Amino acid sequence: MVATAGGGIQAAAWTTRVLTGLQHESATWQHANFADSIALISSVSGGATGSLFFLNQYGLGAEHPGFQLPDRDDNFLKLTELASAPALDDVAWALVYRDLPRILVPWSPSAEDQLLDRGRMLELAWQSRTRNFGDLSAWRDGVKEGWRPAAIFNATIAETGEPFLPSTTDFDRKGARAMNPAAAQAARKTFYDLYPGADLPVVTAVRLAASFPYVSPAARAQTLHPEYHVIDGGYYDNFGVASAVEWIDEAFSAMEDPPDILVIQIRSFPNDPLPAAQNRGWFFQAHAPLTGLLSERSTAQLVRDRDDLRLLQSRWRGTQALPRIRFASFQFTATDAPLSWKMNKSQEAAIDQSWLRIVQENGNDLQQVRCMFEPSREECPALALQKAPW
Repeated sequence: MVATAGGGIQAAAWTTRVLTGLQHESATWQHANFADSIALISSVSGGATGSLFFLNQYGLGAEHPGFQLPDRDDNFLKLTELASAPALDDVAWALVYRDLPRILVPWSPSAEDQLLDRGRMLELAWQSRTRNFGDLSAWRDGVKEGWRPAAIFNATIAETGEPFLPSTTDFDRKGARAMNPAAAQAARKTFYDLYPGADLPVVTAVRLAASFPYVSPAARAQTLHPEYHVIDGGYYDNFGVASAVEWIDEAFSAMEDPPDILVIQIRSFPNDPLPAAQNRGWFFQAHAPLTGLLSERSTAQLVRDRDDLRLLQSRWRGTQALPRIRFASFQFTATDAPLSWKMNKSQEAAIDQSWLRIVQENGNDLQQVRCMFEPSREECPALALQKAPW
């Protein structure tokens, strides 16, 4: 199971590099194919963009269904470049020539013209780089047939603050309502919960999850009655962990003997040092609420996600001494990480260099992944008992 965090174009590049890097490494392991062993990818914002390009490499294929991208470094590096190519020019064009004029003249000659805004231009920029992404329903078919991972693209409902999940998998709403009707009413809402019988292009689902503030608009369904507006998934959970935890918990609850699983966290930025306590003057009162809000979006989410994962592991301990749920974390640790929608050459190079450093160090997180395929290796029992990397 993969949970990949947001963070603009940096997150798109790092997500794709880690996933393709693990696929490349698994080629040297016994009976291993990392990409075809993924059951779920829960992604947010820029991480959703990177997941989009990786997940689009799954298909029926001439020889076998599953991950189709040939295992060559140039293929994997090219995929990372496609996922992280800038689209600011397209967004800026739509902002200047479409969105801003509508403030003064809110009228368009056709329904198609109404939809051509900076959000739609971002989708078209992604689509121009590769083959068609298809619709959520088509991806759901691949999930049901077992050759494509389930995907949750985490977004947020602006009016309520609830998670909104354009996804290729379902949640057990009937069971939740039976146990706690009030809690079920406030549960995570999938696209199909709000719009039964409808469909959505996958590229639109990802754009909703990656609604970087002001770069793409708060979008709503085009209907004749009031609709919620959808914004970036990072407002609720910037790490993709919360929905993954609920999904795993529901899946295990339906199984008599759940399997051992590995939860991989992909984080696209180094941890910021916590600020030290300071003596503050009266002016701090003017921006203390905003400071608290911004802190909640980062540190508080990390604490909440950490506790959720620990509780999940504790609930599903398994019958043996080894834990049923294990963890690995792949975090970008270099300092030059841009929170933007465009990277310079040195920042692009830092993505590959950071991954190569992880491979060269061959640390515990990489070994944890390998141990899922080769559990008989000498170091695996000790690794399984190690505390999760936070």
